[in-house]
Amino acid sequence: MTATTIRLPALERHFGDRAILPGDARFEAARAVWNGTVDTRPAAVLRCADAADVALALRIARAEGLPVAVRGGGHQIAGAAVVADGVVLDLSPMRYADISADGTVSVGGGALLGDLDRATDRVGRVVPAGTVSHTGVGGLTLGGGVGWLSPRLGLTCDSLISVDLVTAAGETRTVDAGTDPDLFWALRGLGANFGVATRFVFRTHPQGPVVAGRSEIPLDRAAEVLTRIGACAAELPRALGVLARLERPAAVPVLGVEWVWSADPADAAAAIRPLGLPAGTVRTRRFPAVQTTVDHRFPHGGRYYLKPAQLAELGPAQAEALVEGATRFPAGDPQLEVLRLGGAVADVPQEATAFPGRAAAFAVNVTASADDPALEAAQRRWARETHAVIAGLGTGGAYLNFADRELDLATVLGAPVHDRLRRVKHRLDPDDVFRPAQHITPRPEQ
Repeated sequence: MTATTIRLPALERHFGDRAILPGDARFEAARAVWNGTVDTRPAAVLRCADAADVALALRIARAEGLPVAVRGGGHQIAGAAVVADGVVLDLSPMRYADISADGTVSVGGGALLGDLDRATDRVGRVVPAGTVSHTGVGGLTLGGGVGWLSPRLGLTCDSLISVDLVTAAGETRTVDAGTDPDLFWALRGLGANFGVATRFVFRTHPQGPVVAGRSEIPLDRAAEVLTRIGACAAELPRALGVLARLERPAAVPVLGVEWVWSADPADAAAAIRPLGLPAGTVRTRRFPAVQTTVDHRFPHGGRYYLKPAQLAELGPAQAEALVEGATRFPAGDPQLEVLRLGGAVADVPQEATAFPGRAAAFAVNVTASADDPALEAAQRRWARETHAVIAGLGTGGAYLNFADRELDLATVLGAPVHDRLRRVKHRLDPDDVFRPAQHITPRPEQ
């Protein structure tokens, strides 16, 4: 059965105009994802309004022998939100974030970070989550979730209380540390392998206005500044998020250092002093506004290729490798990002969640981006070569939300964690229905 011949009466009878099939005027837009290099044609896109819709769609897809993909925000780099000649479970109708009187927030499987940020900000609260507001909350959380507030508040999944999950068998269950600790462990890091998350409940944290700044440094001074950031990172206040980005906003590459201070605004100047940054822009803003600052750099439909790495330190060798990569920028819009981790991320024991690499001090993202497909070969070659050098100076780990299907997942996770995840997979999804980019295959108990 192909994407052009599928006509499932049960599907159309239940979903009506929420079933988008080839030939529908909405089909091209419905199958498009964030990464414009992905050109996958599913058999159907089903806009699911609740867990019951998801369960029915799974039953129909499995009865027809069709593969399944789950779309929350559609932001995954490898395009795992769509599947060729299969059924896409589009959770976009579940786009909500509701604050409860107890300070928790319930978030639908189709919500974006901007939805979450605005809902929590209205009551002076926050959940630590990402740096681009049009990212999906679901994918970010199930892959761990790093962002500006990570050194102070940890990963997004560290604030997770429970998940409503539809399993491959079509059962709906609420999973938390008490009901199924092994599955809850697995959901926080490799969660897309085990079912469809239709609702998340997070604890929130107090958050007022933040101070955000940016300084621009010429490339001939970039290694010096990066090394200084690395030298003082462990002693910086946890409320200081730092992102250094080698980029080419004009004719020549520069180092842009962005920072967000999330404690008392009066203390911001003292907090950033150890970084030794030149004068730049500084503004006091609501946190949701900061979260949208770089949205324009990562628009939907851009042609992206990412290679992640993790660093235990940002010393002279790492700094020089990063700068050398910037001197070889190909045509297009390549970037090298270095995000401060540590602090609260490392406070949580490594074995507490499936998220790998909690001890890393920095996450690095090698980004190839070009609007012109003719530039992609050179961009990808640069990304692979640059990543190989930087990763060789790192921990061997990677932030999985930035990784595509090329990653050696077993090596990044380590054999004991990988085997444990495979056993959880076998219990929840023995037929291997869910195959995200970071795919765990089932393995029965030995």
